[in-house]
Amino acid sequence: MRKPLAALSALAAAALLGVAAPSVESASRTVRITDNAFSPSSTSVRRGDTVTWRWTGRAAHNVVVKSGPVRFQSSLKRSGTFKRRLTRRGTYSIVCTIHSGMAMKVRVR
Repeated sequence: MRKPLAALSALAAAALLGVAAPSVESASRTVRITDNAFSPSSTSVRRGDTVTWRWTGRAAHNVVVKSGPVRFQSSLKRSGTFKRRLTRRGTYSIVCTIHSGMAMKVRVR
């Protein structure tokens, strides 16, 4: 009887210390960049999540934060992806500087 009790005590101690706790990984959200539109045009993610913008149209576009807690921008591209891990809470207003009216919002909670 002593061995199972000792093993249970070791497991409980490890759990209290966080040793056996599962690691929490950030999630990922994908936004498609079609010809002259972001899809979806708004999204919400948790702090620490990664947003990936994926070019699917034929025209060149960029991703530029017009306002928000942190400013960033991609290069001008026709294909490929741009990823950004968002660690600051708030609302990011994102535009393509080449196409007026091409805008989206990302809310980080």
